[in-house]
Amino acid sequence: EDPAGIANRESDVDAKWAALDQLSNELKSHLDAALARELEKERLRLLWTDLAGSYIRWTREQTDAAISAIFGYSLEEVQAYEAQLKSHTDSARANDASKKAEYEKIWGEMQAIGVKENAYSQETPETLATYGAALEAALNQRNDAYYKELERQIKNDNLCKEFADLVNSFSQWLSQEKVSVSKSTASKEEQLAKIEALLNDKERQAEKLGPIRAAEAKLEAEGIEQNR
Repeated sequence: EDPAGIANRESDVDAKWAALDQLSNELKSHLDAALARELEKERLRLLWTDLAGSYIRWTREQTDAAISAIFGYSLEEVQAYEAQLKSHTDSARANDASKKAEYEKIWGEMQAIGVKENAYSQETPETLATYGAALEAALNQRNDAYYKELERQIKNDNLCKEFADLVNSFSQWLSQEKVSVSKSTASKEEQLAKIEALLNDKERQAEKLGPIRAAEAKLEAEGIEQNR
């Protein structure tokens, strides 16, 4: 009885269905974006956890290596270690800076996307910085210990040389005296008198042996048992 009214009501229903379709599509778009954002948050949480754990393990390993370093047992070995010391220190610091830049980048992305908590890790850039500080302290401590040991080795080596120079000088003097006696063309009485004079010259012996004994005492005071 009212074809126009029915047509209008059909048009109204069609328009509402179209509006619902549009709203549904918009809602799906928002939900897809929200899901993608949550998935990205989860990815960043896991990535941060992996980076933080890896950084902590790495800094502990490097710190232990620095603390337990053995520089060598002779002057040559200690001197040769200097190149290894510089190489490891430079490498550790470069790697630390690289790893720090990497985890700070991920932390920045987490903050930008709205990550408020991480059930996988409680670490933050501030807590990770304490591990980096411990590593730097260990590197500096090893550096100081190395140059202290190098100074000690140089000092001990000089003491050994001092003792050796005195002993070698004494040995040469003794050899010269022996040669002068053995090759002397003087009478036997004169040769005997010279030998007795040498034996009884306590002052000269003290003059020669006194510095040697003093040098030996220095070696003993430093605990030096071998003199190459």
